[in-house]
Amino acid sequence: MSEQGLAIDIDDTLADTAVACFQVIYEKYGQLTDKSLTELIAQYRQPGSVPAWQTIQIQTLIRNTIEDPDWLSQVPPIESAATVIQRLSTTVPVSLYISSRLTHHQSVTEKWLLAHGFPLAPVKLRTIDETRPNWKLAFLAAMYPDTYGLIDNELGFLPVEKHEYRGRLLWFNRYHTPTLHPQLLEFSDWQSIGQILKS
Repeated sequence: MSEQGLAIDIDDTLADTAVACFQVIYEKYGQLTDKSLTELIAQYRQPGSVPAWQTIQIQTLIRNTIEDPDWLSQVPPIESAATVIQRLSTTVPVSLYISSRLTHHQSVTEKWLLAHGFPLAPVKLRTIDETRPNWKLAFLAAMYPDTYGLIDNELGFLPVEKHEYRGRLLWFNRYHTPTLHPQLLEFSDWQSIGQILKS
């Protein structure tokens, strides 16, 4: 890997993937519920979890959308993520980017990071043999202390108390969701993570 530093998740941590996919489904199928798009995103976080969207047609569209490299290349970054990480990278380097995207998305992912101004670092994507939900922590355990922390939007929902990774866990808790893991360092926007990392 490049240097000692942080591992950073991509989808829904740097890339606004779920929100962009919510918008695709919402535009095609309409509301189908009494909740607004903003309320659906805050409550369910992932479009595949919306009860009103549990049809074969909608679930297929969700899968096809998030697997489409052309669509992935157009997903917008989360506000301030690139600016904050670039500013902090001289003192808090990025060791690698890590994502549950499968390895056939390596090229589009690397190009997306470069296009949006994220600091250069290796990109680790999931192989077909690395199964969710805990593969990232297992992978990073062998790299500690070179990768001394992980920033990820899913940490509050994983069995983190059982993992072997000894680095710091920084949870991008964008929607202020409760968790049972008090050891997580939480932040809800990229401006506030700067203060956490400096401390």
